[in-house]
Amino acid sequence: MNDDDRYQLLLIDAICGVGFPSVILAQECERVGMADAHATGWTWDRKALWKVGVDKLQELYGGLCEQREANMQPTEPLEDVPTIILAQ
Repeated sequence: MNDDDRYQLLLIDAICGVGFPSVILAQECERVGMADAHATGWTWDRKALWKVGVDKLQELYGGLCEQREANMQPTEPLEDVPTIILAQ
């Protein structure tokens, strides 16, 4: 395995490690053949990712990290509680 292949494998490992920051993203990735749905969620299709160029893998990884960070931003606790529960 040459250095380019190792770098591509590293990117694929990183993408698989991040997972899917949202269900919508997972469903879209499944739709285009980059992910597989299972009873417990989705997994990346490593063979499909291997066919994607390094530039696209870098872009994908960057986007996944941005989405994960956005999902981790603090919110007001009451914003996460449905109004029907607050009215009780």
